[in-house]
Amino acid sequence: MSPAQTAQKDTLRTRAKELTFGQMKVRSFKGKGALDHYIHGRLGLVIDGTGREFDDIHRQASYLKNIGYDTYMIFVNTSEQVALERNAARPRKLKPEMVKQMWLAVQQNIG
Repeated sequence: MSPAQTAQKDTLRTRAKELTFGQMKVRSFKGKGALDHYIHGRLGLVIDGTGREFDDIHRQASYLKNIGYDTYMIFVNTSEQVALERNAARPRKLKPEMVKQMWLAVQQNIG
């Protein structure tokens, strides 16, 4: 990937993160830019996450249900080895220890 393509991808990634709950705590929702407009207009949302933090996912889903959204979740599980391989193939890599820790946290939330 060229430096220009990487910069463009990083810009899009940053913008996408600004639209998600990752930048705010639902319990203190006061409206934050574009996300506020999406929720106020009851527009469709896709929230992507690792499943590592059950409480955050539960809080987000509960908030959206309480204001009238229908919520659905899709969980895609991988082996620890696949998680490590995918991380190694990414341009921005995490330390393998972090990947293992996150993978284990996700596995503990399966239930």
